[in-house]
Amino acid sequence: MKDKIRLLFIMGIFYPLMGGPTVALDTILPYLVKNKKIEKVFVLTTYVRGEELIDEKRYNERQIKVLRLLIPRSNIFEGKNILQKPFQGFRVLYNGLMIFFVCTYFSINIVHDIFRYDYIITRFLNTPSIMDIRSLDREEPRFKPDFVIAISKKIYNMHKKWAGDSIENVPIPLSSVSIGKKEEGHVLKEHNLKDRRYICFVGRMTIEKGVDLLLSSFEKLREEMPDMHLVLIGGREGGTVVDGLNHQCKKEKVHCLGELGHRETLAVMKNSELVALPSRKEGMGRVMLEALQLNKKVLAPNCVDEFSEQIPDFVLKEYEPETIKDQMKRIINEEKKPDYDLEPHEPKKVVRMWIKTYEELLKGRHSA
Repeated sequence: MKDKIRLLFIMGIFYPLMGGPTVALDTILPYLVKNKKIEKVFVLTTYVRGEELIDEKRYNERQIKVLRLLIPRSNIFEGKNILQKPFQGFRVLYNGLMIFFVCTYFSINIVHDIFRYDYIITRFLNTPSIMDIRSLDREEPRFKPDFVIAISKKIYNMHKKWAGDSIENVPIPLSSVSIGKKEEGHVLKEHNLKDRRYICFVGRMTIEKGVDLLLSSFEKLREEMPDMHLVLIGGREGGTVVDGLNHQCKKEKVHCLGELGHRETLAVMKNSELVALPSRKEGMGRVMLEALQLNKKVLAPNCVDEFSEQIPDFVLKEYEPETIKDQMKRIINEEKKPDYDLEPHEPKKVVRMWIKTYEELLKGRHSA
């Protein structure tokens, strides 16, 4: 292939703001830019004041250019329908124009979208586009991309019908996990968790993530394991927040730490008795994969086929507090740990799969 790849990622949020897609892209960027077929990588994302300096320090701008030009989703006009619809319409139009401008100005030849954007803009530009689907609630788009990447078997099967042969199951990349004793001790001391036994949850504090179930289950578990604590890590955006969460967080032995940095989160997970994610909707569950990397016991969601197939004894049986309580108690007390194959998530393998897709799309566009 004569043309080198000038690649544009479209992201809803990006580093330093945390989230599954953010961590995944941050993991794989160093491997991508080392590939000789990549000329330069651009990341188009939403603007948050003060993050430009972080970008400059974290990434070599000759290889990776972060552009914070998009307007994020907002609940500012929620309930005020007169303003909400015009604002959302303006946002869609503005973001579309920004994508058009960036693709044209920087001569982008592949768009890899993790933002949930419709693809009419890339159709106008004749630029190959990839839709990266990471959640179970993603619907068929009005304007279809050239290719679809699905991060799990269930997502792949859900979208295979409309995507046809233009879809592939590509695992999310995982970086190596290494948290030293000194770093771990500092984090635990800061959050008053040293020498405590606790169950850890990482994710949005929403009903979709099953936080309501976990809180109810923990209330029951405390009667049988009075020394156990519950640690909740994550923000409250992007779903239906659990009723009375502020009250729940004030209860004895419930620790709501809010959003933490990635390494801080890993340090808290590493010291836990169990990492639980009773999610009602989950594309893959990066938190579960990282917990498995740390050789931790887990209670994984039952909506991910890979977990149900490989570690069935550590998968949620029912969305009932009593059942969840019994499962958590059994997993904590048993010596058995989950044995899950993490090799497909190796970043170099994922990069090879991505590059192969990019090349095939460019080859098809040139021959069309």
